[in-house]
Amino acid sequence: MQMNADALAQLADPSVLRAAMNMGNKLLSSGLDEQGVPQGVGPDVLRSVAEALGVRIEIQPFAMPGDITDALADGSWDIAQMAFEPKRAELVDFTANFIEVAATYLVAPDSKFQAPAELDQPGARIALPARAGYDHFLTRNLRHATLHRAANHRAAFDLFVAEGLDAFAGLAPALVAYTEDYPGSRILPGSFTTMGQAVAVRPGHAALHAFADAVVADLKASGRMADILDRHDMTGKLQIPGS
Repeated sequence: MQMNADALAQLADPSVLRAAMNMGNKLLSSGLDEQGVPQGVGPDVLRSVAEALGVRIEIQPFAMPGDITDALADGSWDIAQMAFEPKRAELVDFTANFIEVAATYLVAPDSKFQAPAELDQPGARIALPARAGYDHFLTRNLRHATLHRAANHRAAFDLFVAEGLDAFAGLAPALVAYTEDYPGSRILPGSFTTMGQAVAVRPGHAALHAFADAVVADLKASGRMADILDRHDMTGKLQIPGS
């Protein structure tokens, strides 16, 4: 197929797809196997692109999505998996979302807050991992609350607890695990935004982007995306757009 040939021509090495995986999102990445290879929903989507191209894949783990965009400068990856965010879309080309997930807040047992929108008031302090997709969203949209950033999700949670901040921002299904570490804490119902997860392609690689976008569309239409979620016990936690 010409589409395959054009996409292959845009790989740094036409025999291998170099992929970057955000390991900070535990809903999309379940960790590394014994060989140090990333596993989970996100890696399986990246593998689907390589399989469709007919090449092997090398998945590079990155601690946080900001590290992936930083690596654009050294040209170390062809495609990546991360949340779609308009600020990031200035740096990379995104496919359509393959899943979506609500972002909300975890609050202390005695918190007065009952809904996400209530947090945007003077004096409210919110902990979150720096450069997460919802960090960009909250930075643009909050008018009164202040954001307190930490290096990663666990560090942000620890900051929330240690300093008695008003909320800890995160993806709703991922916040469940933190309630076990903070008895009585509550996940606020609803969301302050919905984060879409997609495949990112280096800018200037239109053929590869079109190919990856077609693979994502086929995963959703064929039911294989649902199979991936089921395989990783994420059915009901992550939503396939349009389903």
